Amino acid sequence: MAKPGAQRSVGRQRWLVVVVGGFALYCMFLFQMRLWSAASQADLRANVISAERDPAVIDRPTVKQDERPRHDTRQDTEVTQQPFNVQVEEVATQQQNLRAVDSPLSTPGAVIVSTTKPTSPVIAGFDVPAVPIATTQAAPSLADRHKIVSGYDATMKFLASYRVPEGSDEQLFLFFVCGDEKGEQTAWRRVCVDAADLVYDVFAKSPSRNKLLTIHAGSKKDWSAANMFFKDGDLKVKMIPALMQWHGGHRGAKRATSGMIIEESILYQPLLRYLFKNEDIPDPLLAPEKIASKDIVVLKGYKNYRQYIDAIATGSLTAPEGPMFLFLIAGRLGSNDRLWCPYCRYSEISVEYAFKAFAPPGSRLIKVETVNSYAIWKNPSNDWKGDTDLMVRGVPWMYRANLDKGARSFSFERVSERFDHPDALRGIFQGWKNPV
Repeated sequence: MAKPGAQRSVGRQRWLVVVVGGFALYCMFLFQMRLWSAASQADLRANVISAERDPAVIDRPTVKQDERPRHDTRQDTEVTQQPFNVQVEEVATQQQNLRAVDSPLSTPGAVIVSTTKPTSPVIAGFDVPAVPIATTQAAPSLADRHKIVSGYDATMKFLASYRVPEGSDEQLFLFFVCGDEKGEQTAWRRVCVDAADLVYDVFAKSPSRNKLLTIHAGSKKDWSAANMFFKDGDLKVKMIPALMQWHGGHRGAKRATSGMIIEESILYQPLLRYLFKNEDIPDPLLAPEKIASKDIVVLKGYKNYRQYIDAIATGSLTAPEGPMFLFLIAGRLGSNDRLWCPYCRYSEISVEYAFKAFAPPGSRLIKVETVNSYAIWKNPSNDWKGDTDLMVRGVPWMYRANLDKGARSFSFERVSERFDHPDALRGIFQGWKNPV
C-alpha cells in the first residue's frame, strides 16, 4: 500500500502538468488571434524594389567593338630541292591539314613553313588555371549550329542538299549516336549518352564556323548486323558513337571525311577540342613554343618513302634533332580520299595529336600512306612486304627509326599500342614504352 506522502506528491505533479498545459493553450490562442488581425489589414510599407525607381547604374569599362587582337605574323618559306614529291608541315599555332596532296608541288621538293612566336598568352602546364580568350562577339549558341536527323535516309537527304555558303569557312562535323528512325532508343549504349554530353559541351565552345549534325544511326537491333551506315562507302561507320568531319559541302567536292574518332576515344576531351579547333582555352600540351620544332612529314607510296629515308641516311636531307617515328597507314581511295583500313582511319587524328602533345622537341613523325587498295596490299610481291628492314605485316604499323650516321643507315624498332587513343601513345613518344 502506497504511503500518504507519496500520494500527495503525485497529485501535485498532475496539477502542475494541467496548469502548464492550459497556459500554453491560452498563449497559442492569443498568437493565432493576432495573426488573423494582421492578415485583415493591408501592408502599407514601401516595396524594397520598385518598378518606378530608376535603375542603378553599374560602371563598366568601355569595350570597343571594332577592336581586334593584332597578330604580327611573318612567314618564311624555305624550298629544299628533292627528287620526289613530299609535303612537310611545320606544327604551328593551328591544327594543320596533314593530308598529302595528289598533285605535285609547283616547286619540286619539301616546303617548310615557319611562323614567328605568337604574342597570345599560353598555359605553361596542367597546374596553371586556364584563362578563356576574350572575344568581342558572343559565339552562336549550340542550337543555332546544331541539327538532328534520324535514320539513314534522312542523313543521305541532308548530305545531298548540304552546301557550304560561298566564301565561307564553315566546317561540318557528323556525330553518329544511338537512336532509331523515330529518334527513340537513344540510350541503349551508355557510351552514346556519355559521348553526347561531352561532345555538345565542347562543341558549344568551339569556333562559330563549326556546324554539327547529330545522326541517330540505329537501335540495338539495327546494329546486330551490318546496316546501311556500316555499308555506306563514304561514311563506313562500323561502330557508334562515331565522330568525323565532312568535306562534301563544296561544289564538285568528293564525299570525303577526316578526323574520325569512335567509341570511348570520344571521351578524351583534348582530342575533341583538337578536332573542333577550340580556342576558348589553349591546350597546355600544344603551346606554340612546345610544338614549333616538331615536324610531321606525309609521304605517299614506297618509292617516296625509300628516297626520303635514304636521303636522310646519306646526309642529303637534315635528320631531326630529336627522335624520329615512322607511321605506316593505308592509302586513300580515289573516290572519297578515305583510308581503306578502318583502324588506320580511327588512329590518324589520335596519333597526330599524341605526337604533338607528347613527343620531345625536335621530333619528326613520318606518316606514309602505303598503297591505295587492299587488293594491292594483299599482293605478297608488293614493295612493302619485300622490305627486309621493316618486316611489316599490316597497317597501321609504327617504328622508332634510329639513324646510324657512321653506317649511313637506319634500324627500325617496332612499337605497338592502341593507336586510336592518345593517352596510350604517351609512352611511345616519350620513349619509355619498350619496343615489341
